[in-house]
Amino acid sequence: MLLPPQLGSLTDRSNVEEALGQLEGVAHLFHCAYTTAEDPVKDAEDNMAMLVNVVETLESGPSKDTLKHVYVQLGSKWYGEYSSSASACTARK
Repeated sequence: MLLPPQLGSLTDRSNVEEALGQLEGVAHLFHCAYTTAEDPVKDAEDNMAMLVNVVETLESGPSKDTLKHVYVQLGSKWYGEYSSSASACTARK
């Protein structure tokens, strides 16, 4: 299940609780949210807040007994995403 588009900011705990607080049967969470800020401290705080808000909301709601795995997407590059990149690497050999 994808999050509803009307969710709003994941850094706002009340938004997250309203949108996700009553979800039942969630077993796997794929957390791929990421934001950037010019200040590295704010960057880290915002990204941690998004993860914590979602996980703690699920852990305190109806999914508290079914949530088994939280996957966190690390990094921002998706290697092999473009077929032209693979072709360029093959052509160089």
